[in-house]
Amino acid sequence: MAVTVNPVNLAAPTVSVPTVTGTLKTGTWQTITTNAFAVAPNTIVSVQFLVNGAPLATVLSAPYTTSWTPLVPGTYSITAIATDSAANATTSAPALGHDHSEHRHPADGQYHEPRARRQPSR
Repeated sequence: MAVTVNPVNLAAPTVSVPTVTGTLKTGTWQTITTNAFAVAPNTIVSVQFLVNGAPLATVLSAPYTTSWTPLVPGTYSITAIATDSAANATTSAPALGHDHSEHRHPADGQYHEPRARRQPSR
């Protein structure tokens, strides 16, 4: 009887979260979609998303996408941990985003672009 042994590739997966360009202009608690890209010699079995180090969601198959809603203004660090079928895990570099909710209008709570200051007339 012949036995076939398939060696496990011990190379860790690679994972990245696209850099957040600009700012997270969430207005009044709008939902933000976050993506991760993960590849490995073995099968990716999960990608866990973290926001400021706290678990947000675990996605078990591609596309590795989740949605979340920031509840307070501030800077958010978004990372992902990819785990493959050989239990190898890699954490992405953080993608940073800043919720500029401090630009909310005090009367209506809605996001408004900061206005340019007018030059005094002479």
